Amino acid sequence: MMNLPEHEPDSNLWQRIEAGLDADAQIDRMLSALPQLDPDEQLWDRIEASLESTPVIPIGQRATRLLGSIRWLVGAAAVTLVSVYWIWQHDTSPDTERVTVSYSVEKGAHPSPAPSLANAEANRQAEALIARQCAEQKPICQKPEVHELRNQLVELKQKQARIGQEMALFGDDPALMQAQAKIESQRAEVTKELLTLLQS
Repeated sequence: MMNLPEHEPDSNLWQRIEAGLDADAQIDRMLSALPQLDPDEQLWDRIEASLESTPVIPIGQRATRLLGSIRWLVGAAAVTLVSVYWIWQHDTSPDTERVTVSYSVEKGAHPSPAPSLANAEANRQAEALIARQCAEQKPICQKPEVHELRNQLVELKQKQARIGQEMALFGDDPALMQAQAKIESQRAEVTKELLTLLQS
């Protein structure tokens, strides 16, 4: 009990409780003030007489006939639908001509499966220049944006190596070649941005 938090009730809580109790008391007073009405003594006799004079119609035969008719109509509709579908699917009259449409998709020239030697040499030179700049100007390389761009370069290199391994396994898959070209483009953009930051 000692660990429970203390709670202060709303200031108007007792007023609401009293208002609710007053409303209950007022309802009780009003109910007792309502007049007592007794029904006419002949009322139940008239109700029973009207029930006895109403003719009772047995529904057994009529309902059975109606359900039988409904089942027959549903069955006839189902047979008609199946027949029309079968005729529509198997129409073999000589007047009808069947047309078959087929298509194929041809792709244009594939991007080169691996970066060219010139791209690889340019990447190596850019990375060497970045390493030299960072060795000479350590404070610039400590900036968060430079650090982030260098991490992006490392990730892109790893992705490119993975795609190269997948291409060795699966061959010249167009999706892999497209992914490799995209990564090469991203890598060039990040390298260019990084060199701009280092030279500023």
